[in-house]
Amino acid sequence: MPNTKLKQKIEEDLKQALLSRDSQKVDTLRMVKSSMLNEEISQGKRDEGLSDDEAIVCLQREVKKRKEAAEMYKKNNEDKRALQEEQELEIIQNYLPKQMSEEELVGIIDDIVTNNGGEVTQKNMGVIIQKVRTMTGPSAQGVDIARIVKQKVSK
Repeated sequence: MPNTKLKQKIEEDLKQALLSRDSQKVDTLRMVKSSMLNEEISQGKRDEGLSDDEAIVCLQREVKKRKEAAEMYKKNNEDKRALQEEQELEIIQNYLPKQMSEEELVGIIDDIVTNNGGEVTQKNMGVIIQKVRTMTGPSAQGVDIARIVKQKVSK
């Protein structure tokens, strides 16, 4: 099972966390490794492993799970569990590329809209979202891209 740079970094950090007896980080990184392994198996890539981009998608899913769990725990007044989820979230986010600010994302979307006729309609919205996703890669969330493009739909 070949290791990508991201996977190697996670494994190195897991070893360091074990040596420093950082149980929170150890548990979180083990869970991340398990999630990545499950993803490899489900995609039939057990032998070649996940690419860094596929691993990033897997990590983004884990971040989303932690955010949702933390919100749910806060609603149920379980602050201790919410804090634990938020700490796991912070650990996982260290392995994700820096996310674009909303202003940067709006600028890219505006450029693409200008190059595609100058307006966003229901018909070309999907094409614009796809071009933005291709241009931004993992540094922008799909839901954020879709939300901003939908706001620009000509009425």
